[in-house]
Amino acid sequence: MKTEQPLGFTRLSTEEINKIEGGVIDPVSVAIGIAAIVVGYACWTASFCYQLGKD
Repeated sequence: MKTEQPLGFTRLSTEEINKIEGGVIDPVSVAIGIAAIVVGYACWTASFCYQLGKD
């Protein structure tokens, strides 16, 4: 099962955003980070439901 991949992807994305902004949190970075987490969660949920449906 591919449960770790989306979570790892969102973690990497938020870390890279922090590096780009020099560690300063601004609303755009927060919005992008939240969007990345939501997209990652949605992909994980879809993948999980697809695996359940296949069995």
